[in-house]
Amino acid sequence: MSTLFFIGCQNHTEQISEKMHSPSASFHIEVLSSLYGTPKEKQQYLITEEYDEFRTLVLESFPDSIRSLRSVEVWEYTWQTNRIDSMLTVWYLPEEDSLKYICHFKHSTYNLY
Repeated sequence: MSTLFFIGCQNHTEQISEKMHSPSASFHIEVLSSLYGTPKEKQQYLITEEYDEFRTLVLESFPDSIRSLRSVEVWEYTWQTNRIDSMLTVWYLPEEDSLKYICHFKHSTYNLY
């Protein structure tokens, strides 16, 4: 599917809305890896109607009609930040030979999801 419509992405920790169509260059994987090192986790999965609490941010970025297709792949990268108890998870949408920023979530390593 070439055209997707995003509802929005909000970082519930900071209550700051992120604009997916004009992300800061600071969310490029290369930039984050130079700041924080190799990502602690990398995952790829399909967007569906089903949620888990941790992925609510990215899943709600897609309308129900897109989630029901179960054909949109999302890449999730998580870095340990400079603070020992702080993590940064960023979600991307693969497009051709690059990854398009969707949204991010700053969270504590002590949060249980």
